[in-house]
Amino acid sequence: ANGGASRGRSRSREGRPANGEGDASELEEFVTINELKPQTTSRLKTMSKKDQKEIMGKNGVGRNTFHLLGNVRSCDAVVISRINRLQNESAARNRPDTRGGARGGRGVGG
Repeated sequence: ANGGASRGRSRSREGRPANGEGDASELEEFVTINELKPQTTSRLKTMSKKDQKEIMGKNGVGRNTFHLLGNVRSCDAVVISRINRLQNESAARNRPDTRGGARGGRGVGG
């Protein structure tokens, strides 16, 4: 019976509509299961649905897991760390690459 319950959860996760329905309930479930503080929840709610899924480990990519409670010392710290990492990666991708241009500019001008 336990194996069936496990399979059922997997099916429901994959069976969610791709159009974004159920995202709010997934977020609420993540917040409740991991007993996140209001400050952490607020930061999560300001993020895009895509980023929320990545933070929650629901995007099917990466090493993030949905259930943190009992596996980590501070669920809030883990979630905040995931948010910060994601924002830093996003900022790095959006930042123009000036490293080559600065070096090239000195070499040409000198």
